[in-house]
Amino acid sequence: MSTTRMPLAERQRFGRNLQDARLNKGLTQLELSHLLGVWPQTLQRWEYGETFPVPRRLHSISEALDVSIRELREEKPNGNSPSDD
Repeated sequence: MSTTRMPLAERQRFGRNLQDARLNKGLTQLELSHLLGVWPQTLQRWEYGETFPVPRRLHSISEALDVSIRELREEKPNGNSPSDD
């Protein structure tokens, strides 16, 4: 799904979950961007909810962070991101 078609709230939720998963793994944005083969600015834009990764990139992100794609995309039932559980 292109960034322009994805609702802002969904991009922001993904970004929060991505950041929480990255921090839980003990990685900096620079370290994760190197693991994924993307520019650090690209990762930063994902975390801020400005853009959303292409679908094929989601698998690499979930593997690098040891979380499911579903965990990265969905809101927790209590409204908190994964690290708040």
